[in-house]
Amino acid sequence: MKVFNEMLNVLDSFKPLVSSDVNAQALANMYSVKISENEYQLCTANTLSCFLDEVCISVKKAWQEDCVFYAWFDAMASQIRFSSISCDNGAILPFKRKLKLSGDSQELAHEIMREYSDLYFGTDLCSDSYSSPLIIFLN
Repeated sequence: MKVFNEMLNVLDSFKPLVSSDVNAQALANMYSVKISENEYQLCTANTLSCFLDEVCISVKKAWQEDCVFYAWFDAMASQIRFSSISCDNGAILPFKRKLKLSGDSQELAHEIMREYSDLYFGTDLCSDSYSSPLIIFLN
């Protein structure tokens, strides 16, 4: 998909910020992607999972040290977001919401597909999404 290829091209020049401030580091290293309705109709959970895995590989390769890569879906902004932080920060993710951590990109990909389905087609597949834990793909 074009939007995925464009993001992977951007990540070719990614230089991570290393800082003792985990919030500053997380914000500086964050990128986001929004899938349009047309792109959504061409997308599958498998395609999305492969994209997340490729992003993870690209981001981890840019670091000169071990890092924690994480991705999630920001329902308010309708964006797939991902960031990375140094392991020196204790791998404490900068979220205040209850989290469900997963090492499986497929789990997040299925959640993203449900969220976009609701956004574009009003299927209301995840009406309790704000009270349920935020699914984080963590690697």
